[in-house]
Amino acid sequence: MNLRGEQWVRFGCEELSPELDVAPESIQFETSGGSFELFARDEVVDLFDDPDSLAVLYLERGELSGKAIRRGNLSYRFSGSKIVEIYVLVSEILEVENTVPTFTFLSHDGIVFELEDGWVGFSKEGLWVEDIHVSTGNELDQLDLYVALNDWESNLEIVYSGGTNLVPLQAWLEGLEKS
Repeated sequence: MNLRGEQWVRFGCEELSPELDVAPESIQFETSGGSFELFARDEVVDLFDDPDSLAVLYLERGELSGKAIRRGNLSYRFSGSKIVEIYVLVSEILEVENTVPTFTFLSHDGIVFELEDGWVGFSKEGLWVEDIHVSTGNELDQLDLYVALNDWESNLEIVYSGGTNLVPLQAWLEGLEKS
């Protein structure tokens, strides 16, 4: 998916919140290079020998829904702006129990578009939540993106640390090819 240089058109979904910031389960977006849908699906993941149901993101080609168009659940913010870069929101969490590192959890939590005129970000609402959080801003620091560390609660014995970073999509894909 190389959309750099293409024009941003719009985003929307059938049930977009009135504040245009939460989309239940999926968000559709359109560029001059095609239309796509980002899904958050509930999936059982074997999390350190303990099966857990987590929200996992999937990106597929897809058209904007007719319902979204009829209901007007669309945002044209930054329409016509050129896509400069696309990033994957990557989180890494380290668990330390009684000073001994016990595991590292890596998750891909969203996609962020750097546009000539602003930024658009789609990220998880939470580790166990299937909604997509929508965020736009003139500057990157104006985006309200998911921070995975907030879903991991430390106590006196177990401490969680880590961070969330934006990785250019091309570099992320190249890293997948090497692994």
